[in-house]
Amino acid sequence: EQILQHLSSNGLILNTFFHEFKAIQSQFGSRAVQMKYRMIYMKEHNTFHPGFIYDPYIIINKMEETDRMLNRWLQISLGNAKKENLKRETVFLNKELTDIMADWSELLKSKDITYEIYFDEKEEYPYEISRADLYIILNNFLLNSAYFLEKCHNPQRKILITLRSEQENYHLQMWNNGPELEEKYRAVPDRIFDLGISSKEEGTGIGLWIMKETVERYNGTIMVCEQETGFGIDIYLKKQ
Repeated sequence: EQILQHLSSNGLILNTFFHEFKAIQSQFGSRAVQMKYRMIYMKEHNTFHPGFIYDPYIIINKMEETDRMLNRWLQISLGNAKKENLKRETVFLNKELTDIMADWSELLKSKDITYEIYFDEKEEYPYEISRADLYIILNNFLLNSAYFLEKCHNPQRKILITLRSEQENYHLQMWNNGPELEEKYRAVPDRIFDLGISSKEEGTGIGLWIMKETVERYNGTIMVCEQETGFGIDIYLKKQ
């Protein structure tokens, strides 16, 4: 079940970042040819300063940016499908969340989305969970955020992740400054976690359902949080 949920999340990543990966695909078809053309020009003209049109560093810089983005995507998609990451072990939630967001940084940057993560640096937040499940929880919120932040054409796209230690629970709050919850769901907001329910035009209603299933696997609670603007989710994980 964990593996299937993780693979579903990977498919949603490709769908959400379709345009970005489509651009990468077009680069792969031409970048080697363009590099050869520039190198041949430099050799024939015996120059290391060929001018803007024949400058190989333009292609090299694009290659570097593309490879960095692909590397992050592969880390997100493949790294936590490893067998060892499916096992539960005691981790420090603050460190794991920070690492996951770092993996996402290039993909979020490609959509002009900034993020901030807050927690008390004096706390350690130990919790027994599989790293793959943490990725599932974060991935599906980030995918929804990326989709809706782009749709609403917000010039300052933000995601905030807050981790708090409360008396009996760890409280994970995730918020973005995209559109608020649709009017039809406001009377019963947690209905958006039901399988098949989606606010996206071409949505499958799988992502948030997977998130809920994962949280409840740890006897946690998930709900839409009340915010004056944007959209957020509250997750409560009982301390063990």
